[in-house]
Amino acid sequence: METGLAISLTSNGHMLTTKLVSQLESALNFLRISVDGVGATYESIRGQSFEELLKRLSILKGRIPFGINYDVNKTTISDLSEAAKIFESYGAHELLLLPEEPFGLGEKIDDYTLECLKIWIDGYSGGLKLSVSSGFKDMVDSLVPLENESNLLAYAHIDAVGQIKRTSFESTGRRIDEGGVMNAFRELYDTEESFNL
Repeated sequence: METGLAISLTSNGHMLTTKLVSQLESALNFLRISVDGVGATYESIRGQSFEELLKRLSILKGRIPFGINYDVNKTTISDLSEAAKIFESYGAHELLLLPEEPFGLGEKIDDYTLECLKIWIDGYSGGLKLSVSSGFKDMVDSLVPLENESNLLAYAHIDAVGQIKRTSFESTGRRIDEGGVMNAFRELYDTEESFNL
């Protein structure tokens, strides 16, 4: 089935190989790589080699457009400037800032760290496009969360068990069944009259 939807995939990046990237090139519009800090910070949180991640990212350069999903909290905020420089040098197009939410092992970002993030954004002069998770669009008003799209229909998340949600932080969504992704998408937003797909 063909749709007008753009397909993006979020990964930790460690399984990327030349062969896999070749297989994904024609299917993906954008690849998002999740990170928490750089160097020792990244390794202490992720339990993976940061240098190995960078080797994997070098496979992507010029082949699949990609961005970085950067989890911002009191531990990772101090690595943000270095992260932006490193990932820009590896060919990233975007830095999506994700102030930590109280889901899973995460804790809600504290006010001091959020203020530091705002100051960092205001002073950023690098080449990456900055964006922010929609839950913080009003708090970090210098960034557009979902450019050129209405807030309602700009984004949906499909999790690993085949459930479509408004965001990855939602606890419930719609199961994708034989009706397919588009049907589940319509059901998720409760009306077909609000959009034309």
